[in-house]
Parts: sequence; structure tokens; C-alpha cells
Amino acid sequence: MMSPQDIQRAISACPPAVRRLLEAELRAGNYVVRILSERSTSSDTLCIHLAKVVTTRDRTTSHDIVFKESDSPTLRGEFTDPQRRFVVVETLGDPAAEPDMDAIRASLQALEFVSKADRFQPDGGLW
Repeated sequence: MMSPQDIQRAISACPPAVRRLLEAELRAGNYVVRILSERSTSSDTLCIHLAKVVTTRDRTTSHDIVFKESDSPTLRGEFTDPQRRFVVVETLGDPAAEPDMDAIRASLQALEFVSKADRFQPDGGLW
């Protein structure tokens, strides 16, 4: 199971545009179901799978986020940075399935940590 700290680290590692997208989705009720880190000889890729489709952003490409429809039966689309190092994947889950409450709680706790990160010193004290 993913911990809130795992989700927080993944969100914090993303470039600003991808981070804003993830934070907006978590605030809108989406949640992280899986985080995959793929390492290759040329680059590292971080894939963050969301439980639902993205609703807080248009499904278009801009200068800082690239959108691509998926041809997979289990995925709807993906949003990436231009270098394709950080990927937000929309998972098409079974709408009748019960939501994973542990994943929802972990996502919300991670969002809270990320939103308050600028209020704390690296050693854990307040500014």
C-alpha cells in the first residue's frame, strides 16, 4: 500500500505544471491508485496513476503539459511534461467497484503535506 509520504514525494518531484494538475485533481476528489518509477539508461520516468479521469483541466496540449489519448482498454489518457519524465495516467476503473478508501485517505493526507510544505523548515521546525 502507498503511504501519504510516498504520494507526497511523488507530487513534490513533479514539475510545477504537473504538480498543479495533481493537486487540483486530489482537491476535486480524484485519488492516486499507483505510483511507478521506471528507470532506463537514458532517463527516469515517474508514472502516477489516478483512479478517475481528469476533470480539472482540458484534454489538450499546452507548452508545459502534453496530453495523449490512450489506446488501452484500461486507460483513458495521460498528461506528461514535455520531456515525458513525469506522467499522470487516467485509469478507467470499474464504476461499480467500491473506492479504495485507504488510497483516498493517503492521497488527501499527501495533498495536505504538500500544501503546507512551504510553512516548515527542512529540520521540521516552523519558519
